[in-house]
Amino acid sequence: MKIKDIKTGTKLSLEVFNQLDEKIQDNLISQFESLVGNDRIIIYAPITKGKLFPIHIGWTINVMFFNDENLYRFQAKVINRFTVNNIPFLEAVVTSSIERIQRRAYFRLQCFIPVEYRVFSKDNNDEETPFKKCVAINISGSGLCLKMKEELNIDDIIECKFVINKRELKPICQVVRVESEIADFHFGYMIGTKFIKLSKQDVDRIVSFIFKEQIKLRRKGLI
Repeated sequence: MKIKDIKTGTKLSLEVFNQLDEKIQDNLISQFESLVGNDRIIIYAPITKGKLFPIHIGWTINVMFFNDENLYRFQAKVINRFTVNNIPFLEAVVTSSIERIQRRAYFRLQCFIPVEYRVFSKDNNDEETPFKKCVAINISGSGLCLKMKEELNIDDIIECKFVINKRELKPICQVVRVESEIADFHFGYMIGTKFIKLSKQDVDRIVSFIFKEQIKLRRKGLI
């Protein structure tokens, strides 16, 4: 994929670094406006919580976006700031090629998603094991954090079922963290899991869902 292939209106997520290469902010939402020449881009200046986020000339931005359910990233340096019809824009020169991000755990979203699960057991027929109910309180491309009534053990293997964008996903997960939630009278345990069996297409669906939800939250000024 090349810069010229990015379409006007494509939603962007920005990581911002100052001239000392210190990260200032991440997950800022922007939008692609146009390409100038071969290597200069015009994007909307990001707004967070209803206010323009200050990005200075000379700062570096990592630009991330989706295309055909794939997540891409490139780097650029801000060279100009300007306003057209009261709309603030940034002009930046592209300083790297576009790369496809292979690490699907990049984004994590706080959520409340109903989940059904069952624990795999060596002693039982797993197909006959009934599903129990819990909720996911955050989700990423690599796993779920669940709240449930049952205490599980580290390395337990569970099958989960939940719906993303009207599609049911059925990942196989491994328990990597167990915490007791004494103050939670409904769900007594917080269970961290990682996906160990989930199709690439379903991972892409999760990452795409998270990215779009973050854009909605930015628009509402909630993040």
